[in-house]
Order: sequence, then C-alpha cells, then structure tokens
Amino acid sequence: MRYLGAKYRIKSQLIDFLLDYIQDTDCFVEPFCGSCNLTLDLFSSMTFWKPKNLILNDIHKDLMLMWQALIFEGWEPPENCTKEEYDTLSNAEPSALRGFVGHACAFGGRWFDTYAKNTDTRNYCLNGKNSVKKFKRVIENSGANVKIYNLSYEDVSIPDRSVVYCDPPYKDTAKPGFGNDFDHEKFWQWVRELSGRCQVFVSEYTAPEDFECVLEIDVELDMNREKRVERLFQYKRA
Repeated sequence: MRYLGAKYRIKSQLIDFLLDYIQDTDCFVEPFCGSCNLTLDLFSSMTFWKPKNLILNDIHKDLMLMWQALIFEGWEPPENCTKEEYDTLSNAEPSALRGFVGHACAFGGRWFDTYAKNTDTRNYCLNGKNSVKKFKRVIENSGANVKIYNLSYEDVSIPDRSVVYCDPPYKDTAKPGFGNDFDHEKFWQWVRELSGRCQVFVSEYTAPEDFECVLEIDVELDMNREKRVERLFQYKRA
C-alpha cells in the first residue's frame, strides 16, 4: 500500500542486510511499522519464516485499527471509494476504513492529501486492497504469532534478543502521525538502552556520534531528482 515514508526504493538492500540477523532470532519487531511494506517483503523473501513472533506497532491510530481488523477480525477493505466518501472519512472518527482510505486512496499515499482519482488502467482503492490482503495471506502462511499495537514506541514490550528495525520520523522532516514534535534525543537514548539486550537497527540520514553506519544506500528522489544517502545505524556497544 502506498505510504509516505515507506522504503520503496531501498527495501531490497535493507532486506538483504536484515535477513542475516533474522535467521538467529525468535522475534522481529517494527516499532514504526506504518504500511508494513518492509515486513511484507521480509516474509516473502524467506523460504520459511524463522522468527516465531512478530510485533508490529505504530502511533498512527487509524492505520493500526486497519491492521488489527484485517489480521484478527476478518475485515474486508473496499474496492472503490468516491471523492465524496473520501472527504467524509477525512473528518470522521478513527476506524479501520479511515486508516485504509486515508492512504490507499490518497495520491502518493499522503494521509488524506489529494484524492487519487481512478484512471482507465488504475484503481487506487483496489490496488490498496490487494496489497493489504497479500500481507494478510503472507502473515497467515508464516505461522508467526503476531501482535499489533497502537502505542508510542517506548511503550512496546520487546522480548530480549529480538531483532528490531526502526524507521522513525527523520530529523527535520515530517511524517504521517507525528508532525515535527518527535523527540529525537529521547528516541536515541531508548535505542541505546534497548541495544543492551536486542539487535537494533535504525534508518535515518544522520545519527549521534556513538552510533555507527552499517549500511549506506544512494537514493534519487522522484520529485526533483535530488540524490540522498539513506543510512542504517547501530549503537556502538562498549
């Protein structure tokens, strides 16, 4: 499903890196899971899913209501959404439907930004439905014990020796569900503490000096062809 901030351009490199660590853990955790595109491709890349447990969390309430309803309650996303329905949902109470439509039917996956009008060859709503249903099938076929939360990242209960992949709001940028008030210093301290008992990896452009870059990926942005370097960081253990 289209989602602003998803790792579309660098998923394959991230997955190649993370797979080596996932083979040796019983639990994989995404505290900022968003559209779950990375987790979907991780599952699909493995002949069998090694970890017995999967923990997905995001502070985006509507989005997590959608994942919970889809995975645990048999909820079916719609195949079509009119502009009128889209506008009505933009001001509605949080719900699974709102979480789905707000991204799947918005141009570029930007939360209730510009309505993505269907064309003769593309139905955005149906594409979104197919994407999230695929995720559900892959999850079910893996046999993993799945837990889905709508919490702040530091409130998620993470078992020892988990592999944790973090895709927080990047510094000096905005991301759906957060705005610009994310406490980066608090986050990095949380990573330091969690790194004492888990393998923790963080996607960002920059990190504090006591973190090392373990992976660099050159990325060309769509809008203005600007080139940036995505980085994966890990705390330097003493």
